[in-house]
Parts: sequence; C-alpha cells; structure tokens
Amino acid sequence: MSKYYMEVSHHKLNKYQVIRGNDKDEVEQKARAKAAEWDDIWTRKQAANEAQLRRKQRANEKEQKLALASEMTREAQAEISALENTLSYSLTSKKYTIDWEGLKSYGAYPKAKPVEAREPREPRQTDPKYQPKLGFLDQVFQSRATEKRREALVLFRKAYSDWLAAKQQLKSDHLQAMERWEKARDEYLHKQNDNNIEIDKKRDAFLAHEIEVLLEYFDTVLSTSKYPDYFPQTFEWDYEPTAGRMVVDYQLPDSVTIPTLQEVRYIQTRDEFTENHLPKGRFNKLYDDLLYQITLRTMHELFEADIINAITYVIFNGYVTSIDPATGQEMTACILSIQTSRQEFQEINWVCIK
Repeated sequence: MSKYYMEVSHHKLNKYQVIRGNDKDEVEQKARAKAAEWDDIWTRKQAANEAQLRRKQRANEKEQKLALASEMTREAQAEISALENTLSYSLTSKKYTIDWEGLKSYGAYPKAKPVEAREPREPRQTDPKYQPKLGFLDQVFQSRATEKRREALVLFRKAYSDWLAAKQQLKSDHLQAMERWEKARDEYLHKQNDNNIEIDKKRDAFLAHEIEVLLEYFDTVLSTSKYPDYFPQTFEWDYEPTAGRMVVDYQLPDSVTIPTLQEVRYIQTRDEFTENHLPKGRFNKLYDDLLYQITLRTMHELFEADIINAITYVIFNGYVTSIDPATGQEMTACILSIQTSRQEFQEINWVCIK
C-alpha cells in the first residue's frame, strides 16, 4: 500500500524493521532516525558492559566487593521483575494514543539575531602616534620638521581611510548576516507551519480511516512502546478495512537473549564473584509467560490507541528467530497465533491477569 519502503537492520542488536510511507524523503529520514536510535542503544549497551567490568576492577576491598555483589543482585532481580510485569506496565501506563497537537511546533526560531560587531575606535589627528617626533636638528632645519609633519599627516589620513573602510565593511557584514538570518528564520517558520498543516492533514486522514495513515499511526504506537533494548520489537502489518481486521506479524525475543542472572555472590575465600542463574523450570515459565504477556500487551495497546474504532479484529502472529541446534542455521518460526475481537478483548478481567 505504500509507495516507498526501506529495510533497516542492526545485526548486533538483532533488530530489523521495514519503514514505509508515501513520501520518499520522509521514509529515508525515518530510516536514518531508526538506524541512529539503534546505534545509540548499542553504544549504551557497550558502555554499560564496560562500566560493569570497571566496577569489578575498582572493588579492591572485601567490603566493597560484598557491596558490589549485592548491588548487581538487586539489578538482576529488578530486570527479572520487569520481565515478569511486562503486561502490567502497559496496563498501568498512560493511554497509547498520539497527541496530534503535541506533535506540532510553535516555537520561535532558535538562533539569536546576529549582533553587530563593535566598530574600531576612530583615529584622531591628536593621537600621539600621528604627532611628528621633532628633535633638535628639526628645529634647526625646518625642512626636516616639515617632512616629518607631512609623513605624520599621511599616516593619519591612511589610518582614517582604513577606519572608514572597516566601519563600512562591518555594517555590510552585519546587513548580510541579518539577511541570512531572516531568510533562515522565514524558512524555519515556513517549514514549521507546513509541518503543522501536514499533522492536521494526517489527523484528518486518520479520522477518515485512510489505510496508510492508520498503519503509520499504529506503527508509531507500538514503536514507542517501552521494552528492553534486547527485544527485537519488529513487526509488519496488514489491514483489511472492510472487516476492520488488523494482522500483526510480531518478532518475539529469542530465549537466549533473555537474562537469567538472579544473584551475584562474592566468595571471600577465593576472592572471586560467582553468578547464580534461574533454574531451567523457572526460566521456561518466565519465558513462556513473557511471550503471552507481549501478545496481550500488543493487542491491548492497539485497541487502546484505536480511538476511532478502526480495528474490529486483531490477528497476532508471534515469530521467533533462533539458531537451529541441529543445523546451526538461523530459522524463523511462528510459535503462537491468536485472533480476538474488540468486544472479546474488552471483556478480559485484567485484575485477575495482573
């Protein structure tokens, strides 16, 4: 349905997304922004790993190492708790709707007006540097004195002429700078106004159930949903307007990317840190519950954001990409699929689920 699309991926984060739209420049801009966002996530992830290593290296005393082990344990347990409450986070957070007015910009041009440079001091003929230096011989030989007075006058006139030229150049430079500033300001405000008009058009198109804008709207809703950085958070859409049916193919996290660390201990007798990980049974339950929570959360966010009742049914297909241990090859499989109507979904007792 889109005229243009670009594929964006980040192999180190295992993220992939297709950016679609009817405007080529806008699609390219969004693709660059997404790539920059993932690069930033990867940079922060590397920085966090390096900081963790430095923390261990700096912990020289026994008490420091014990405190560090306790701190890392708290962090690990908080990470597991966040995964266990993936759905609860969505249910207790703000509504997943786009504030159209909030997307607009009415700010003034951010760059200050050019300030005219202070003009140099006007030379005066009475200044000491323009006074002839007359000695005894100059009093005896008047021609010598006359020549020195002439040279001093020439020097002054040259300085005055240079001052006038510099003064005019400063004014000219300031006028040109003001012209450039005013042009840039007008372009900025014009672009700002065009952007606000475009937002109004998109809002009206959304309210009119135009497919492309609907998909962009719901794409924004789920793209901005907060998940850990190691989640793929990749999805593709299909929408059938007559039936109001939304099909979501959603990339779920592979089990190997889910953290299992639950405790860090410092063994004094060996002067080393040891890690305890979740037992296999508890981890399997955590992972299975997580996939179901992501499924319910995605559908909840779609229905919650759908203030115009464009979606009657949601079909959610959850995919996992992993390495097949038998072949060593990457494989993608659909591991769960669910269809629900708006009415059925709204009858869910969320209190019991939480």
